[in-house]
Amino acid sequence: MREETSIPRLKIPRGWLAAGEGFRKALRLLSDGGFKLFAHLSLEADRRTGRVHATQKELAAALKKSKRVIGTYTTELHHKGICSIRLGENQYSKTAFEICVDYWPYQREACVEKELGGYVAAMRGSFIALGCTIGRFGPGDI
Repeated sequence: MREETSIPRLKIPRGWLAAGEGFRKALRLLSDGGFKLFAHLSLEADRRTGRVHATQKELAAALKKSKRVIGTYTTELHHKGICSIRLGENQYSKTAFEICVDYWPYQREACVEKELGGYVAAMRGSFIALGCTIGRFGPGDI
């Protein structure tokens, strides 16, 4: 019997994530619950931008955790440089999560850079010019 070589096909072409070195780094860096939140956000994020918006209530329901512990994990993701986070105005507003470049496996579209505007571009140039960095400036540095 002849064995055929073919390219593996996904059973379900949607709802999956290319997990690589960034995923491994997050696994080593985060608590179990923090990693679970990171994995959920990664699966839900827009592939072009690495962004997702959700309320703590939505995240708590999805992960079967309390809203309080979701707040703890959100803080952990921010403090460990995994996500940049813009909190909602109140408990009913959606929080904006953006997975930082080092942890997002997809190339971001050029339109994301355009959204930064002149101010952030100028700040980026000043920051890199200081020489106290390795020359990278990602969404987590904004």
